[in-house]
Amino acid sequence: MIDAPMVETVAGLEPICESNPYRRYAPGEYDAECVAAHTYRNPLLRAWKCQLEFRLLGNGAEVFAFLNLGKGEKPKAGRHSMYAGAWTIANGGPPRRRQTMSARVFKGKMFQIKVGDVIGNYRGGPHHPSERYSVVREIVTQISFDIGSRQATKYTSNQATEAWAK
Repeated sequence: MIDAPMVETVAGLEPICESNPYRRYAPGEYDAECVAAHTYRNPLLRAWKCQLEFRLLGNGAEVFAFLNLGKGEKPKAGRHSMYAGAWTIANGGPPRRRQTMSARVFKGKMFQIKVGDVIGNYRGGPHHPSERYSVVREIVTQISFDIGSRQATKYTSNQATEAWAK
């Protein structure tokens, strides 16, 4: 019989979870305010992402959108990308030629959003049910509140797609 070497546990060297898990909500449409926008390169996916942080109106719960900006040297918003459509809604119209499409356009604005669950992982396999979480699947329209009534602004997701086609 071979003796296994003794394994010594060193205090303080155990892994510690550094982040809160993303929350889960019932799929559907919600009204939310975008409170933060951050563009970054995801080293795991080797792709540019725009992370939008939303607070649901009414309860203040947070939910995130992760919009793809390509795998090139610099972030790129393709004409038919979700980012371009969402940006057009937030901006109130499509960009002019060579206009910078900054994520700052989202911050401080209210939107109707569609929320759904992420059930698969980055490797293409399924998440364990306890690891599933909700994200913004679509920015439907920008909204504003005027004396308690809701009024949609000019661009919805369908109108944004049509505006880019012109």
